[in-house]
Amino acid sequence: MSGRIDIWIAWGLQPIRCFLEEVPFHFEQRAAAVAKTEPDLLPDGQLGQREVYTAARNLSLAAVLERLNALVDEVLLMLAGRLLPPEWALTNHAMSRTLKQLLDAIARKYDVDVASLPGWSQVEAIREGANSLKHRGGILLPEPGALGLPVHRSVTLDVESLRQTIYDVSSWLSALWKATEGVNHHDAV
Repeated sequence: MSGRIDIWIAWGLQPIRCFLEEVPFHFEQRAAAVAKTEPDLLPDGQLGQREVYTAARNLSLAAVLERLNALVDEVLLMLAGRLLPPEWALTNHAMSRTLKQLLDAIARKYDVDVASLPGWSQVEAIREGANSLKHRGGILLPEPGALGLPVHRSVTLDVESLRQTIYDVSSWLSALWKATEGVNHHDAV
């Protein structure tokens, strides 16, 4: 993509922010409206409306995290695509790079330490969270605990923390864009 990636980033973030502010609250209101009149489980074992609305709210929060992760991937692919001659940017090889390969190529070409940019820890966290939701039902990989036993955690999603995550990811993407803005993009890496 030619042009200003910062504008494209803003366009990508605006609907995510709107979705976060509107959709979870819609489902919360629907769940509250039926909470006193509907059972949580129906006699046939199906979820009641309140539980369906609660699950839909949780699904909407997960969608925000997954979309932020996808936006980061898209921006990294755009920046990496600018590193190669234009005809290479659309090949399967260029599009199938790992995150590490993309970050390494960007760091070399633009002489930027992507991990030192503000918001990087949240970028790592959304990647971990989105992958755990996709592959393990929201369970994060175990970490060693104080006693040497693995500590198991799950992805926790709430509107307030996702607002902060959007802000942090926006900061990182903006800083990355600024660090790469004036570079001659089609020179070889």
